[in-house]
Amino acid sequence: MQNASLLDDSGLQGLNQALSSATKGLSLTPDPIAKAGEEGFALTALPKKTTPLDVPTVFGPTSTTPDLGTTQAGVDPLTGNQVTTQLTSQLTSQMTNAVQVTAPVLPDLPRFAVMAEGTLTINGSSDFDGDPRNLQDDALMYGGAGFTINGNPTLPVQRDSSGNPILDATGKPILIKDAVAVASDYTVSNAAGNRYAGLLPPQVVPKQVVNVPAYADIKQQELTRRIPTGTATVTFNAQQNPINTATDWTRKFPASGTAGHPTVVQVTNGGLTIPAGVNLSHTIITVVNGDINFNGSGQTFDDVVLVANNGNINLSNVRATDLSVLASGTINMNGEPGLGDLP
Repeated sequence: MQNASLLDDSGLQGLNQALSSATKGLSLTPDPIAKAGEEGFALTALPKKTTPLDVPTVFGPTSTTPDLGTTQAGVDPLTGNQVTTQLTSQLTSQMTNAVQVTAPVLPDLPRFAVMAEGTLTINGSSDFDGDPRNLQDDALMYGGAGFTINGNPTLPVQRDSSGNPILDATGKPILIKDAVAVASDYTVSNAAGNRYAGLLPPQVVPKQVVNVPAYADIKQQELTRRIPTGTATVTFNAQQNPINTATDWTRKFPASGTAGHPTVVQVTNGGLTIPAGVNLSHTIITVVNGDINFNGSGQTFDDVVLVANNGNINLSNVRATDLSVLASGTINMNGEPGLGDLP
């Protein structure tokens, strides 16, 4: 009982006098609980004042959602506790920075249809523009060390809303971006006649690396992509079925397939010569041993694959869209083929 103080009778008497003075003039109401059951005394019910959920107001508001719009600055809306504003700002900033991701900036390079790490040489009058109304079929070219254009090729140019070429101040059509491009350390840029604006000096792009996969891999990948599973192969004996005219072709060679169901032809016993005026679509032709050549002009191909397993292919003057050409030897364009172009 350390630090305790005991009161004697005189101390109690002084305490009673002090309490009497402090309560003088006050009217004390008898305790209803203590008087319950006594004669002449009855309990009176308190007025009922409850919240909409019939919960006594002594427990506070019934809403479980804090009123964030009326919360005082620096007060936590859930607990009512004071919040250190500086610390809150720091935490918010750290959380914001933690989710910010900056995407790497990659060079916007086109998909070149013709690529060479060395010098690109263009002869003849090939068409690299295709359908002037179709901006997706342009054949872009890249020569890391430069280029030499000896012929008169048709290159993709900028066009207005009506499809007309856009010309520079000298009247030359303006090439599209990266129509013919080189690396920054190129050494050669020659173009006989130079009919285009934007060709000389050439457009420069980051150095490209040409990865050359094995011919067998390229061929198998393309045939797998083009030929649906389960498609039958038709064998055509070139020695027994000589073809000299378009009429011979129609009468002897297997007919074209349809979109999604191509005709697959394997040519045996010699090469294949395609005469003038032949129209062919949705067809895959593989020559086992020999070359593929075109006679004359007027051949029109759509969705066709030409494969020379052991030979060369000369495209001559063929006009084609969606054409794949695969040869173990050389692929020549000695005439004026139009790739990606149908009249």
